[in-house]
Amino acid sequence: MTGLLPIPDQTAAPLPTEEEMSSQLAGSWRIRSFELTNDPNSTERITIVNRPCGRQPLGSLVLNQDPPYLCCMLTSTEAAQPIPSAIYTTASDEEVLRVARPLLSCMGRYELLRQEGGHGWMLKTSVDVAVDPNWMGTDQIQTVELREEYDGTMIMVLRPIQPFLFRSGGLFVARLEWEKITT
Repeated sequence: MTGLLPIPDQTAAPLPTEEEMSSQLAGSWRIRSFELTNDPNSTERITIVNRPCGRQPLGSLVLNQDPPYLCCMLTSTEAAQPIPSAIYTTASDEEVLRVARPLLSCMGRYELLRQEGGHGWMLKTSVDVAVDPNWMGTDQIQTVELREEYDGTMIMVLRPIQPFLFRSGGLFVARLEWEKITT
C-alpha cells in the first residue's frame, strides 16, 4: 500500500541515571492530589475511597540533593483554618484534633533505588521525624514517576509501597501527585 506512514518506534524512553533522576527530583514540590484507592491486588474494581487531605490538599515536599534529604508536610484546607484559641499550645483537645488528624509530615535522608527489573525508580526515606511516631526509625518506600506536561510543568507521582490500614481493617494504596515549583 502506498501513502501509509511508518509506525513510530514505540520503545520506552531509557531510564534516567541515578544522577539524572536525583537532579530532576531536587527542589520544591506542591501537592496536587492525595488519594487512597482500594488494594490493587483485590478483585474489586479500583476506586478512589478517600482523600485524606480533601479535594484541595495543602502541602509541600522539599528534596535536597546534597546531602539527599526529604522534608514533607501535608494537610487539608479545613485543618488549616484558624482555631478559636489564640495560642496553639493552649488550644482545646477538640481544636488540636481538628488540626492534627489530617496532618501528615516526615523528614529524613533518602536514597534512590532501582525497581525490581530495572524499569523505574523508588524513593526510600529513612524517617528521622514524623507526626506518626510509628514511622520514626522506619524506611518509607515509594515508586517515583516523572512526567512533563505540555506547558513544561514537571509532575511527580509517588506511590508508597506500604499500604495504609484503616480502622475498618481495609488496606488501601496511596497516590500522591506533586507539581514542581522550584529547582
